[in-house]
Amino acid sequence: MMFAATHDDPALIDYLLRQGVNVAQQAPNGVTALMIAAAAGRRRAAERLVAAGADVRLTQAEGLDAAALARRRGHARLAELLEGAKGEGAAPE
Repeated sequence: MMFAATHDDPALIDYLLRQGVNVAQQAPNGVTALMIAAAAGRRRAAERLVAAGADVRLTQAEGLDAAALARRRGHARLAELLEGAKGEGAAPE
């Protein structure tokens, strides 16, 4: 899932979801596919992950969530989208 997020590939994300890959899976440092997409500015992947139930509230080892990582890397519009998803109550399926 993290590879698909890095490469902004919603079709691959959909395929992985159909195969049962957990959209909320976290690496040992707490990083999720959504965080990777956000930090890299991969809007299509981030939108697909959120639509699939990725939890926008999860944080990684430094305490940063996907929106904070997007903002830190200069992706303000994506950060705003993710902040908005928090307000909509997006959470894992």
